[in-house]
Formats: sequence, structure tokens, C-alpha cells
Amino acid sequence: YDEDYESEDDGGCEGDDDDDDTVDDSDDDDPENDDSAASVLEVDGSARGTGGSLGLGMVVAVQGGETMAVTSGLGYSAEAVADRIVVLTELQGPVDTVDTGTSRLVVLGQTVQVGATTVVDGRASRLADIRAGDPITVYGHFDDSAGLWLATRLDVDDSLPSSYRLAGTVSQLSSDRRSLLVGGQPVVIDGAQPDAAIVDGVRVRAVLDPVRQGGTWRATSIRRAALGATPGIAFSDADIDGHEAELEGVITAVDGTRFVLEGVDVDGSALAGSGLLVAGARVEVKGRFDGTTLVASSIEADGEDEREQRGFELHGVVSQLTASTFVLRSLTIGYDPGTPGASALAEGRLVEVKVTLLPDGRWQAVEIEAEDESED
Repeated sequence: YDEDYESEDDGGCEGDDDDDDTVDDSDDDDPENDDSAASVLEVDGSARGTGGSLGLGMVVAVQGGETMAVTSGLGYSAEAVADRIVVLTELQGPVDTVDTGTSRLVVLGQTVQVGATTVVDGRASRLADIRAGDPITVYGHFDDSAGLWLATRLDVDDSLPSSYRLAGTVSQLSSDRRSLLVGGQPVVIDGAQPDAAIVDGVRVRAVLDPVRQGGTWRATSIRRAALGATPGIAFSDADIDGHEAELEGVITAVDGTRFVLEGVDVDGSALAGSGLLVAGARVEVKGRFDGTTLVASSIEADGEDEREQRGFELHGVVSQLTASTFVLRSLTIGYDPGTPGASALAEGRLVEVKVTLLPDGRWQAVEIEAEDESED
């Protein structure tokens, strides 16, 4: 469950959430997931397409097969095949306001924090280019302690969608379960009553009619925003018990060494002394499921500083090569003769490129390495 995935030109991508692992992955090397045969779904369960529809910074839930050790240069890498990928869209609709001073914007009444590693794509490449009224799609994690979204990706779209998406915490649910507040926004529910598990304090995702009536949104569907309730992801004891997984997000409730991360109960007994078991901490946790509880074996900070230092990684075939730029996975990437591995660049060559996101929204290569096509 990770917003940092790395695309391969054949539609493969690297993510973090595997059903099984048969190798002991180091904390520095996340397993690569080939998504060329995966079913890619929207968060409402509808089909999205193939791995080629994914983009850097999207938050996704990935479920697949066991991780295998695969020869990589002089060593080994951990690789798996993804069966299903669900793109977790949180907010979609028009921008209310933009504040470049605080690097924040408001969408459907929800405050969104933009960081140095937030990918901005589409009609804009940076926050300064976004205007009130622009159609936007937001991916990220909710920080309960701060009451805002930490954006990992913003897609500035060409036109408003036929329906909006709103994610937030439920409050003031009426006795007939037909009206409520979602993220402080008044909502009435059409159709069937919501799941009995939807009560005050639960975070949900709602699909809204874009025409608000009397200041109230009309929801055509509403469901819990928890990994276990994600369409297409099997999440019963029988499905995941004993399987390894990796989660990224913001810790919410903490009780001693037990905590909740992205709606998943985590046993952090092995993490005592890490200093990271606090509400509001943005972390990456690895472990193995015991029933539907993740028994954590490692934890790492995953804040803006760590993300900026880690950067992004892309796999694909070089095209439109010039003396200063090339295109990889539809992204134009800058480089210079001093970039490590720049001599490996050639039209049509399969490469692995580590890139950084510059403040003006451009991508810059920091390391380039040719890949063995037959091995890939």
C-alpha cells in the first residue's frame, strides 16, 4: 500500500504490498511488482485499465503473488507479480482556494498540504500554476492530528468530472442514516443505506453529484476508506493470514505498542524504542499478517525529508533523446554529461533512472543505468 511505485515500459510497476514473500527483503530494497497482467481498478471497483494508466505519486493498494529472488547484476532483487491494483483516489473536483505561501490548497472543503515531493501533473507542473476552479484529483494520506491531507500527487485535469469524490471522517450521522457530515461537508445519501460499519468517527470515501443543492452534497455511493474495505482486494483472515505486507501512511490511534495505520491494526511490539509509534507519524511498516492484524517487523520514517532524499525511480525505454533531455514513460527528464551513467543513454535502450523533482516541476536524472532487456 504505497504511493511510491516505479513504472516499467512494458506496463510493470514496483509497489510494496505483496501477499507472500519467500525472500527476506532488506529495509532498503522494496520488492518490485510486475503489473503487466494485473487488473487495475478505481477505488469504486470499476475498471481503470492497465499498469500504463498509473503515475508516480499515486497511492495504490497492490495484491499479488509471492516474492521471488531474481538475479540483478552481481546480486539479487525481490520481484513479484501483481494480480490486482486499486488506485486510491481521495479527492476529485474543483479547487476552492490556493495558498502558495503555506503550500496548501482547498478541494471540496478539505485542506491539502503540498510538499517538495508532491507530483503535480496535467495542465500544471507546480502548485503556483494551479488556480481556484481548476479540476483536480488528489492522492495522499490523511493526517488526523493536523486535520489535513498530505498530497503525494495532484492531477490538474482538463475538465470537471461527471461526479466528484470526497474522502473524510464521518460526523453527525442521522438516526435514519441518510444525512451526515463527511470531512465537515453536509451530505445526504441516495439509494441504499450505508454499511452498518459506517458510524461517526469512521473515515469514508463518497461519490458526489457535482450539483450541490442548498449547500448540501448528494452522495450516490459511500464506503469505508479502509484497506480491508477496498474493492478488489481480498482482506479476510483466510486471504491474508501469514502473508507479508508493507504499509505506508500516517499513524492514527496508538495504544501502547499497538496502533492503526491506514485502517489496519498493527502489532508494534517489535518496534518498541523506535520513537515512531506516535499519532501523526508518517511511516513505512513491514511485517506479516496474523489474521488481519499486521505484526510489524520494521518501521521507518517516511516524511518529506526522507522522501526527498530517496527520490523516485523509473524503468523504461528511452525515446526523444537530445543533448539535455529524454523521454521515459511519457515524462521528459533532464540530464547533463556529468550525470552518472549518462553514457548509457541511447534511443530505444531500456534503462533504470533515478530522478528528482525540481521546484519548478521539471524532472532531473541523478543516476542512469542500462538494463538487460532479456533479463527484464
